[in-house]
Amino acid sequence: MGGPLTSPAREAHRGALSHATGFLRQKLGSETAEKREVMVRMKSLVADGYHYIRNGEGTEELCDFRSDPAEERDQARTGEGGDRLARFRTSLQETLARSEAPR
Repeated sequence: MGGPLTSPAREAHRGALSHATGFLRQKLGSETAEKREVMVRMKSLVADGYHYIRNGEGTEELCDFRSDPAEERDQARTGEGGDRLARFRTSLQETLARSEAPR
């Protein structure tokens, strides 16, 4: 699998970004106020047909939205998913570090 996601790999096409945004809106809209506060701290990346979510309490999810558009099968604990999970985790950390760096 290699290192972290490359910059072009992180750039989701409009359909993928739209999918992730809609999915998160649906989840946020259907939760209680208490859960909503935790979910607001949720971070998400979309790349290579996968949607990575780090939930507010620190758990992680990884779904292949091409084969599972409803994101019902979490692949984070599978062999291939574990490799991808590590790449997404690294990419998220790098992305957050860049966005929080002083300008």
